[in-house]
Amino acid sequence: MEQQDKLREICAAARAAARAAAVSEQRSTALEKAADRIMAECDTIFEANIADIEAARDAGLPEGILDRMRVDRSNISVLCGALREVARLPDPLGTGTVRISRRGYEIKRVKVPLGVVAFVYDCRPELTVRASALAIKSGNAAILCTKRYPATDIALINALRRATEEAGLDPALITRLDPGEDGMLKALAGTRGLVDLVVAYGSREDVRRISEGAVVPVIEACPGNGHIYIDWPCDISQAVKAALSSKGGLARECDTPATTLLVHSEAAAEFLPALSRAAQPYHLEYRGCPRTREYLPAAIPAVREDWAAECCGRILAIKVVDSFDEAVEHINTFGTGHSEAIITLSEPNAHRFGREIDAAAVYVNAISRYAEGGEVEPGAQAGFSAQKFGFRGPVCLGTLTTDKYLIEGDGRQAAK
Repeated sequence: MEQQDKLREICAAARAAARAAAVSEQRSTALEKAADRIMAECDTIFEANIADIEAARDAGLPEGILDRMRVDRSNISVLCGALREVARLPDPLGTGTVRISRRGYEIKRVKVPLGVVAFVYDCRPELTVRASALAIKSGNAAILCTKRYPATDIALINALRRATEEAGLDPALITRLDPGEDGMLKALAGTRGLVDLVVAYGSREDVRRISEGAVVPVIEACPGNGHIYIDWPCDISQAVKAALSSKGGLARECDTPATTLLVHSEAAAEFLPALSRAAQPYHLEYRGCPRTREYLPAAIPAVREDWAAECCGRILAIKVVDSFDEAVEHINTFGTGHSEAIITLSEPNAHRFGREIDAAAVYVNAISRYAEGGEVEPGAQAGFSAQKFGFRGPVCLGTLTTDKYLIEGDGRQAAK
């Protein structure tokens, strides 16, 4: 009961703050001030981040997660830029359509905030900033449920709350909730009236523990797996760059870095050695089929589990295929429906790939790491969902709004 009372108190304060923010003109100002505040407090944030990184390294977390956790001068500038970018976007609230009904009513369909949105994630401090930016701009309150190694998140949230207050908004608009055990998260998603939406990040198993039994909508922002199919004919140089950009040292910006390369047999002899040479700075570990290992002898023999693995750090599975159809069949068998890409010079194959691949985002001669990088939807994004009903694609400003219908007459329509 004590846990439930605490949740109700936090969510009630957040809802009151959201209602005030929804009609305030200071939301964009709050984001500008947040960027200034984070830069002013960056030394405190860096100290907290160093402590988190050391604790995570002592616990044996892999380097890929440590990279994702790291906050330095370079990426803090990117995050502050994201805050300013969202601040400059048009107000998503109040926009919509107008029509006149057959009875003469003026029907307005306008965008309004959801209310209170909970974001559940782990070891991703950039999400603290991006989620807060989207929530503030769209007039929602954000409850940030961060689990392990929270020092960086706490430092960032403190800066965000101070900036929010400086702009004249209620700091309860941004609140951190220590979820403790999974029971707290289940109560958050499984009790009506606390929050209006949960956005859950992490492995498929972690997310499903939250969504099972939920009575409020849950966006499952699972990382999934991603494929790049190197077709034939293709530009080998472009193919190597696409593979490295989607998997290599740029994975901090990815929601789903590529986990598997499918290489047409006609391209394999030239592409695979070229990839190996170019990838040396990234220290990738290859898992390959027998034909892949003919060109990459150091590759570990791949097993079926490698084809279905999700977001596996610096491990890259590679399979040589004999045809376009074999590649499509592999992707639709092992893919999670997130983001899939093809590199090709064949226009018919490019069109077929877009039609036949079952995924939320399909990239043709484009880099698949841009799923949540502001390319698919304008402004900062906070994850990507492969769900087929309700929420699909980037978690963006539009995701955090809903529709309200305003019906206006002059009193005479009632008599008709």
